[in-house]
This record gives sequence, structure tokens and C-alpha cells, in this order.
Amino acid sequence: MDGTRPVASRWRRALTGVSLVTAGAALSCGLGACGSSGSGTVDATAYFTDVADLVAGAPVQYADISVGSVKSISLSNDQAKVVMTVQRSAQVPADVTAQLTQSSILGQHLVSLVAPSPSGPFLQNGAVIGKTQFVPGIQQLVQAGAAVFGAINGAQLSQIINNGAQGFGGQAANLRNLLNDFDTILAGYSTRSGEITSLIDNLDAFNSTVGPNAQQDAQAVSNLAQTTQILAQQSSRFEQLLQSLNDLAVQGNSILSTGLGQTEDQINALSAVATQLYEHQRDLATILEELPGHNQALASLTVNNYAQILEDIIVCGIPGGGAGNNPDSTCSTGGGG
Repeated sequence: MDGTRPVASRWRRALTGVSLVTAGAALSCGLGACGSSGSGTVDATAYFTDVADLVAGAPVQYADISVGSVKSISLSNDQAKVVMTVQRSAQVPADVTAQLTQSSILGQHLVSLVAPSPSGPFLQNGAVIGKTQFVPGIQQLVQAGAAVFGAINGAQLSQIINNGAQGFGGQAANLRNLLNDFDTILAGYSTRSGEITSLIDNLDAFNSTVGPNAQQDAQAVSNLAQTTQILAQQSSRFEQLLQSLNDLAVQGNSILSTGLGQTEDQINALSAVATQLYEHQRDLATILEELPGHNQALASLTVNNYAQILEDIIVCGIPGGGAGNNPDSTCSTGGGG
């Protein structure tokens, strides 16, 4: 434990970062009526002098198995009051020690329940765990090491070892040289203590951010592994598909190469037709304008479902052929003239 600052100030820093998380968890429990006094879980309380970066929602483990989570963290008489929700089915013994530890060097802080015996009686709702223990993490170890090395330099350690040389089997000279080298290392270490402290603080912030999402990250990695396995199993079919597409491309190229000349001829012929249509647009327009009169005259010439189409086309316009007032012998829709 760090003795350079008050206990309350050590864990208030951790509570500051998780106050919103705790409030959100309490609000969601209030809306969802998720009280842990039901038959499935029990609430237990433990008091710690230091909670480091423990946050609400952190896992609670028993025999290295997750059996619950941290429900809330609050201040009580200069101590951290940690309320945990534990599954009844885990049958955690009442005579248990709550250890605040870290899952790994870069892992999140959690509460580990350690029991001397797995037998009952078991933990009941509202129980207070009297035995607690704070297991130092890497930050506490480095800070303790810095305090020790700051108090004793390499020369002093060398003198101590030299005085007890006989206890080391006559290796005092070698140990002195080793400690001289160690003194040089400590000098370099002391000049960069600020950088090391900043690095550790950044690691703590990283743990606080990544730790709560560790389960989601693990699930994402698992899904990626399954996807990779499926792709590996289907690699042969995918290769066959690519080969088929290549064969199709080769055959398509052969077909296009063979019929390319005919296609060009057809396109040129279509272009010529389009050119002729463009040049005779006025003639086509005239035909379209005369069609209504033609249709009207044709309707008046229909007898017994037969029309004098040949006479209408040939006679009309021939000298002498348009005389008279009959519709079938004139080019005018109103009669001869």
C-alpha cells in the first residue's frame, strides 16, 4: 500500500473516473427493479483501505470463476465501502477473504473471494466480509521500489555487501562491481522517474478504459476467428469459382473476337439507316401529316369491310383521275375540285 498520501485521497481519484458509471448502474437498477435480494443473488459488503482503479461493474471471482460483480463503491469513515452482488448458486463460504487484485499487468482490477474451505455455511444476503486484502499491482510495486532505491544508493549497498562479504563466499569484489553497474542503472532510472510515473498513469487510464470492454473485445476476436475458419474451409470452392470466372472471361473474349467484324458491320449499317432517316425527316413528317386525311378518306370508301386502297393510291394524282366529287376518285378529303 502507498503510504505517501492519505487513504481517502488514493481511492477518491478512482471514484472520480467511475462516478458516472456508478450513477448509470444505479439508475438502470432502479428502473429495472434489479434488486439483488432475490432468490438468485445475494449482496455482500467489504471495506478496503485502498481500491486503486476498481470500478462499479468489475467482476467478482471465486476460485478464478466469475460469480458476480461490483454493485457500488462509496466512502465510509475514510474507507472504501464495496458492495458486491454474488450468485447464490456459487455457494461462496461465509468465512471468505475479499482480495482486491488485478487480472494481469494490463488487466482491470477485480475482487477475488478466497475461502480456506469450500464448505458452509454460505454467504447470505446483507453479509459483511470482515477479512479484506489489497494485492499490490505493478504501479504499487514500482512506487515501493522507487522509494527503496531513493533511500539507499548504489554506494551504500556496495558498502553493506562488502561488510558481509564472507557470507557471500568471497564474492565481495564481483558483487561490488555488479552494484557499481547497478548504481549507474539507478542513476539513469532516477532521471526518468517522471516519465516512468507518467507511463504507469497512462497504463492505469488505459486499463480503466479497456477493462470494462474486455468481454466485448474477446467476443469480437472469437467472431473473427470463426470467420477466418469458415473462409479457410471454403477456400477450395472460392478458388474453383475464380477459375470458372476466368474460363468465362476467356470464352467471352473468344466470342467477341470472332464476331467483332460482324458487329462492326451491323453498327455501320445501323449508322447508315440513321443517317438516311435524318436526311428524310421532312418527308417522314409530311407522311405523318397526311395520314389523318388518308385515314378519313379510307373510312368513307369502306364497303362491306373492303376498301378501295389500290384505287386510292394509284388513281389519286394521275391526270384525269381526280375529276369528280366522289371521295374515291379525288385527293381532297372534301371531294373533287
